[in-house]
Amino acid sequence: MTLLTALRRYFLFEVPSNLLLEKIGVRKSMMRIMIGWGAISACMMLVSSPLAFYVMRFLLGAFDAGFLPGIILYLTYWYPGSRRARIIAIFMSAVAVAGVIGGPLSGWVMSSMAGVYGLKRWQWMFCIEGLPTLLLGLAVPAILVDRPSDAKWLATREKKIIEQSVSAEQLPASDRHGYTFGKALKDPVVYVLRFIYFTIICGIYAIGFWLPIIIKGTGVANVFSIGLYSMIPYGLGAVGMISIGRHSDIRMERRWHLAFCCLLGALGLVLLAATARNLSLSLAALSLATITLLAAMPVFWAIPSLPVRFSRRGRHCANQ
Repeated sequence: MTLLTALRRYFLFEVPSNLLLEKIGVRKSMMRIMIGWGAISACMMLVSSPLAFYVMRFLLGAFDAGFLPGIILYLTYWYPGSRRARIIAIFMSAVAVAGVIGGPLSGWVMSSMAGVYGLKRWQWMFCIEGLPTLLLGLAVPAILVDRPSDAKWLATREKKIIEQSVSAEQLPASDRHGYTFGKALKDPVVYVLRFIYFTIICGIYAIGFWLPIIIKGTGVANVFSIGLYSMIPYGLGAVGMISIGRHSDIRMERRWHLAFCCLLGALGLVLLAATARNLSLSLAALSLATITLLAAMPVFWAIPSLPVRFSRRGRHCANQ
């Protein structure tokens, strides 16, 4: 991920997107994000020059940047910190499930759709994988509510239970208002968290971008077979995310769970380099890296979503 991409997604668009979400509500924000995200993804099939690619890729990042932080913020409306790692894990397990479904689907598209209606295989890939996001974005107003208090399918007693469990851990208004965006930019802990997240993302991106090529390098030539093999690490990753997230919640411990996942993820990537020519060993190393790096994501996001108090010395005491 280049510096430009990081600035675009994690600074230029994610922060304003979450501020807008707070102002206009979750439904309007998610509908805006998903419709734009899906439409531009599908329109990538029309790219015919490097300039068009750069423009479309920039717009794609601008729209999808607010999705993850928006959902993380939304989940804090519904769940207290003691349940947050497992809930975020269930949400983020969609990444692994997408790998399970998308691997064979992509393999089938790349091996069977060449020339259909005059389109190339990569054009079908963007079309097929972009349109569902667009359609789901149109359905957002009928699926989501802005707050638990707006949920007609919850009884009044259930709404009060959610509100009390979430509000019990929130900071006093004076503390919340005292910590501004400007202070966050000067806070060294914010930069430590950013670095940790950067390292996790680098590992996940390495697997996501290079997994098909890694499997092909072990001697698997058939594109559809490569897609089938890619199901293994992602399928195990989905189970690992939920299990480790749940264990972190039960123990109410974040730092060691995160460190454990990151270290094992790094070990898996190192072993992958050493087993590049053996299919079974490569899949084992890929599975180890995928399970632990994906599991690190929900544990990580359970940390900054917790209320943080600041003493007069500026030290942090997270409620964990």
